[in-house]
Formats: sequence, structure tokens, C-alpha cells
Amino acid sequence: MVMSTIENESLYKKRKEPEHSVSPVTSSDEDSSSDNNSSDDQSDVDITERIDVPDNLKPHVERLRALRNRIAQSTQDNRREVYKEHQRQRENAGEHRRHERKRREAEKLQRRENYTGTDYERSQFKEYSIEQVEKYERKRAKAEANIERG
Repeated sequence: MVMSTIENESLYKKRKEPEHSVSPVTSSDEDSSSDNNSSDDQSDVDITERIDVPDNLKPHVERLRALRNRIAQSTQDNRREVYKEHQRQRENAGEHRRHERKRREAEKLQRRENYTGTDYERSQFKEYSIEQVEKYERKRAKAEANIERG
């Protein structure tokens, strides 16, 4: 069954009308409601900020306050990390590698300039462990074996 848009609108309007009428608030109603809700004035305030917390609830309120602080701190840390990650993604990876390589080369040159001994290369060999040297030698031997001889 297809209904016209006018019929749809009239049905919609009928559904939107309130089912009961609301009486306007008078000044006498306001006075009586404020008397009844005098204790509710502080219920609008967060429990962790209230001063008149019962003694039996104080540990719970302190724990709630600590948890809320922890949530706020973790949210702040998370936003900071998301921002940093976004910045890293925006950077060019090749540019980062190039800067890292230049930094390593600059450190190497600085060490060479600061060296006061007789043979710099020989002093560098002292930094390698026996395992690293053996691994390098095996790698070199394997590479030489794989060379095509024509």
C-alpha cells in the first residue's frame, strides 16, 4: 500500500504529540520542590569533589578519584603517543635513514679526530668480539664461494 506524503506527515505529527499534558510550574511548586531536594543539591556535584562524604565511603571515593586520575593520565599519554606516531608517519622513511647514516658517519669522524693513539684502525678492532669476527669471516667465505667464476 502506497501512502502519499501528506498522509505520512499527518501520521508523523500524530505520533509526535504528547500523550499527556504538562502543567506549568508555579512559584509555589518551585518552593516546595526546593525543600524536598535540599539534599539533592550536592548530588549534582561529583562524589569525589564533595566534602561531606560519609566515613564508610571515603576509601571508595579515594579509589575512584585515583582511578579517574589514572584514566585522565593514560588518555593524555595516549593522545601524545598518537600525535607522535602521526608525525612519524608523515616523515619520509628514506630521509630518516639518510639522517641516521649521516649521524653515524659524523660520530665515526669525531671518534677518529679525538683518537690520540698511533693506529686508529687497530684500536677499532678491539671493539669487535671473537664471535662477531668469526661470523663475519664465515659470511665472507660463503660470499666468495657463491661468486660465479667465468
